[in-house]
Amino acid sequence: MILTEPPKDKNVSVLLFNTDSQTDECLDARDRIESYVVPGIKASWELVGDQLEGQRSIVGYQREEWAVPEIGEVYKLITSDEKISQFIRITAFRSGYGNKR
Repeated sequence: MILTEPPKDKNVSVLLFNTDSQTDECLDARDRIESYVVPGIKASWELVGDQLEGQRSIVGYQREEWAVPEIGEVYKLITSDEKISQFIRITAFRSGYGNKR
């Protein structure tokens, strides 16, 4: 496969890569793409309540003087027993004071 021009829609991006397997499925591709994320230090904010599978937004809190999460940042959510984890990417941000970025 060759990509000769970028997508016309600015909301669409393309990623081509080789897994050296003819039997990979979507889950294998997702795992390969997401493997670039390496957990770092603990976030400066805390989550509120339980986070449910499939939900599209999260609520958290932090000290007002600390830097807020930036759009595009990736965070790893982990259960308290550390058996289940999921990466999330910040796509929008709204502070409790009504400011939206």
